[in-house]
Amino acid sequence: MITLLCQIFGSYIATAVIVNSAALYSFREWFKVRTPYLVKGCPQKHMIDCRMCTGFWISLAISATMLDIQYFPLIYGASYFLCTQER
Repeated sequence: MITLLCQIFGSYIATAVIVNSAALYSFREWFKVRTPYLVKGCPQKHMIDCRMCTGFWISLAISATMLDIQYFPLIYGASYFLCTQER
């Protein structure tokens, strides 16, 4: 149970830092220039600016690394919920 909570909060924190952090602004801009094929949606938003997209891949990486892939939907859902509550 503690491991699952750590995975949820780790995914949430990593997603929030990658998407919103001023410290990673230059990395995000560098990444956008090199990956123009990851632009999605009608208002042309890059994947790294989207909490849902970035959270999906972060949650998948954490689940696979910890060998708890069966908990991936729970980790992703909880971390996405936490990211949407911070506004």
